[in-house]
Order: sequence, then structure tokens, then C-alpha cells
Amino acid sequence: MHYQQLIDNMTPETYASLKAAIEIGKWHNGTFLTATQQALCMEAVLRWQASHLASDQHTGYIADRCASKSDADRLIVLSDGDGNTG
Repeated sequence: MHYQQLIDNMTPETYASLKAAIEIGKWHNGTFLTATQQALCMEAVLRWQASHLASDQHTGYIADRCASKSDADRLIVLSDGDGNTG
């Protein structure tokens, strides 16, 4: 079975278990994840999210624009203290 087939057949429960293991660094039985296991779990979780969730529900999602940004916030005028800008 190919990797993408495994991801496509992953249940939401398995996804939740892998995600929890990454978050706490341990399997449900208390055994710590190795660095390799953590990397593989992260890849599986991210691939599952890409296939099953809306993009705004993906891990690390950041909206296109911060609410605090306005056009006025983008213009910064630098001065050397003598009134000279540049």
C-alpha cells in the first residue's frame, strides 16, 4: 500500500491519536516518541488535514491579513531627527 493510500484510509480517531501524541510527545501508553516517530506522525497529520479539512483548520493556519493592519500601518516614515527623511 502506498503512503497516500494509508493517509486516505486513516480514520478520524487515528488522526486524533497521532495529533495527541505529537502534542504531548508520548503515545497513549506513556512511551515517548522518537524523533523519527514524531516526524512521521507530523507528516501523516499534515497530509490527513490537507485531504480532509478546510484550509483554515490546518495546523499552522494564519489568515491572509491581520485585523490590525490597515493602509496607514504600512507607511512608515523614518527621520534622522533633523527633519530629514529617507
